[in-house]
Amino acid sequence: MFTQLEDLCRRLVHEHYGPLVEKVAAVLIEDGRLALGRIIARTGMSALSVRQALAVLIQHCLATHAQARDGARQTTYYSINLRNILRLQRAGLYLALVEERMGQFGLLVFNEVLLNGCMSISSVRDAVGYKQFGAAEKKLFAAAVAKLVRERFITAITPTDTVTKIDRTMQAEAQELEKLASVPMPKELAEIRRRIAAQDEEEYMSTDVVGMKRQAVGSGIGGAPKVVLGPDGQAIILNDVFGSSMGLPSQQQLGEADKDLVDDKQCFRVYHDRLDVFLRNKRIINYFATKYNDAAGV
Repeated sequence: MFTQLEDLCRRLVHEHYGPLVEKVAAVLIEDGRLALGRIIARTGMSALSVRQALAVLIQHCLATHAQARDGARQTTYYSINLRNILRLQRAGLYLALVEERMGQFGLLVFNEVLLNGCMSISSVRDAVGYKQFGAAEKKLFAAAVAKLVRERFITAITPTDTVTKIDRTMQAEAQELEKLASVPMPKELAEIRRRIAAQDEEEYMSTDVVGMKRQAVGSGIGGAPKVVLGPDGQAIILNDVFGSSMGLPSQQQLGEADKDLVDDKQCFRVYHDRLDVFLRNKRIINYFATKYNDAAGV
């Protein structure tokens, strides 16, 4: 089974990133965690080519790295993420989901991040020709970016994203052990590991959105109409502060995107875990709708 999985992952990397990147990925898949020198020896490639291939894998969240003490020096080890490689097969499903929930501008932004890996919003603007947009299109673009980040279809890159969970746990455990004056008893070691696991779970379940900043906005009375992104990803024009002329809820409810600004310098990546939840829910709905009736899938 692993041989088939290994072959599939290699083919996916080759299809998306070419033979050089696939060669480096294949070594990491076969041998697991390796230092740079070992990767160079195993692939027979130049150091520059290996570094560039690793940069591509890390850029697309397919590889991680962590430092570990090797005698008197620190050595960087690289690992491959098989789960994220397999997710390359779902690219079409992700795009269809984003288009359905975020509209055309959301799809435009998401597609650039998906194609290029980690990107800042300013880089996305340059890639999509933001300077050529009209005033209304720029507002829709900003609203789409804010909605993608707020609903965590894309998420901000943090220092821990390029480190495996095992390495993060080992580093946290080592820091806790350094605080102790003596060798820990089994009960103390179990308590340390329990705290680390609880902290990881809390961070994973956190609803805090990184990369957003708030800005107060005026009422818009007497000014130009407000353009916001509705729940279905379509443009909504608010003619007044209450939106009463269109029978809409208040601007405070629908216009959150106007107050949420994304940090242009912050880099973002596709948040696969979030998207996979939506795809799973959609499969469950389709199953019950097919097995019973459309009402059962609601």
